[in-house]
Amino acid sequence: WRAWPVRAPCVMVQRPDVAFRHGPEGEWEELYITYVRELVPIFEELHMLPADKPVWRAHDASAMRRCAAEILGAMRNAGEFGRADLIDRLCERLILDTLVGYIAPPEAEREKSVRGARAYIEAHYREAIDFEGLAIDYGMSPSAFRRKWKELMPIPPAKYAMQLRMREACRMLAETEMKIGEIAREAGFGDPLYFARCFRRAMGETASSYRRHCRMMSPDRSALPRS
Repeated sequence: WRAWPVRAPCVMVQRPDVAFRHGPEGEWEELYITYVRELVPIFEELHMLPADKPVWRAHDASAMRRCAAEILGAMRNAGEFGRADLIDRLCERLILDTLVGYIAPPEAEREKSVRGARAYIEAHYREAIDFEGLAIDYGMSPSAFRRKWKELMPIPPAKYAMQLRMREACRMLAETEMKIGEIAREAGFGDPLYFARCFRRAMGETASSYRRHCRMMSPDRSALPRS
């Protein structure tokens, strides 16, 4: 199972034979549009079924509501000649219009999203972060987010979070009397054994050895984690 954030206004797509359960709790409005499974290849060709996620946000809520109102209005006389085709075109437009903002946000918006995601990581690096979910929260597909992040940052998001954890662990080793297991948990590693492996790989020595060396050196000569 994979959880995706559902924040209105948005579009949710359920493929045939794929289990799907959604929220949130409370009151909210939904418009269901159902197609036969034989149309899936056509929708994929039109890029109406993004492969990387089943949920995306609509950036223009007003336009989405206007189109939905047109659909509901057209359905009042669904039996009229040509009315079914009109409803079909309106439904197609509703989906495609929301995808335009999802697939190709402006470049400035992408940079803003990456900066926002970076700020989030810096505030929450001690926690387990779902980086694909984070990309979606900031309005980008995971693949587009990775590409834009790479343009702006020298290391990937996960490694950046790890570097922040390691720097915090180094600070606590040098400045506090906390036990190493406590430092591991406080810095966001959880498992002390995992912390020990990560620390040796990043610093080239054990946490205990690092602490001893820090106390032998003046602060301005203390080692920092290698990127």
